[in-house]
Amino acid sequence: MPPLLMQMNSIYHKFKLFLIENNLVGENDKILLGISGGSDSIALLGLFSEFRKEFPLSICAAYVNYHLRGSESDFDEELVKKMCVKEEVLCYTLSVDKESFFSAPGTGIEEKARNIRYAYFEELRVNLGLSKISVAHTQDDLLETLLFNLIRGTSPEKFALSLPLYDERSKILRPLMNFSKEELASYNRDRNFEFRLDSSNKEDIYSRNRIRNKIVPEVEKVNPSFRSSLLRFREILRIEENFINREIPALIDGENVVKVNNSFLILKSFYIDLHDALKLRLIRRAREILLGNLRDLYYSQIIYIKEGVLKTENFKYSDKFIKVYIKGSWIIIKSKEEGRI
Repeated sequence: MPPLLMQMNSIYHKFKLFLIENNLVGENDKILLGISGGSDSIALLGLFSEFRKEFPLSICAAYVNYHLRGSESDFDEELVKKMCVKEEVLCYTLSVDKESFFSAPGTGIEEKARNIRYAYFEELRVNLGLSKISVAHTQDDLLETLLFNLIRGTSPEKFALSLPLYDERSKILRPLMNFSKEELASYNRDRNFEFRLDSSNKEDIYSRNRIRNKIVPEVEKVNPSFRSSLLRFREILRIEENFINREIPALIDGENVVKVNNSFLILKSFYIDLHDALKLRLIRRAREILLGNLRDLYYSQIIYIKEGVLKTENFKYSDKFIKVYIKGSWIIIKSKEEGRI
């Protein structure tokens, strides 16, 4: 086999094995691909186009035009449409006007764009009866996310579970997490796939760009193996998280930990004897069950509650989602209606 074809085949083969070994796709899956026109998402489209020739699934694509980069945004849209025609993939597009964009939820441009994008993808998934939404997050994106979370402050579980390969709740699939951006760019070049370079990626006004363009290169001067070290650390935490999460359901036994309507009752003497790791995780899990989500939960809040119920007989805690207090020999965690979904 010629060297060029061997390289192209090896990248596709790696993609196929990654999907199969991690059980990321099932027979007759209907998958929506989120395509931006950048190198990573164009490779995603190309790789899935190859894979569907061997595996019984169907794909379609979606592109969101935020009109934030003038003609560049329109060029991206045209490229995506052209690529989808070439690969015989149905493409859906959303055009977002300025008013709609800035009224979208989120505190910054990146967050607003992400919220709009994922809301549109989910709408298409539901309306079209699709099973999964595939996005083009790469190993580089994971590293940037881990660094971003570390710098901003994060909990061990959030660090360990950042950008999962597949999220059953959101139906988000990330099949490129074993690929670097350079590998995908090489795949595109070898296949003569055109892709766009987002000029905003060079602007260091965005936090992730500063991490990518400035912080990572400096850290790699100190430790050239930094990328593999960070991923290995995440894997260790992920294994420990799986163990702790396996232990938690057994604690909610109906005797020492009881769920009653919109409250959890935890026997204080039982709670005191738990390992600190389980003390923290039990509070987190109780809140998640009561509210149906972990929205606006910070590790510092869990620590405050844990230490408070252990040190103060009349401890009381309240935020817009839950209230925690001690009544007799029980710790009570109660949800507030406005925080439930």
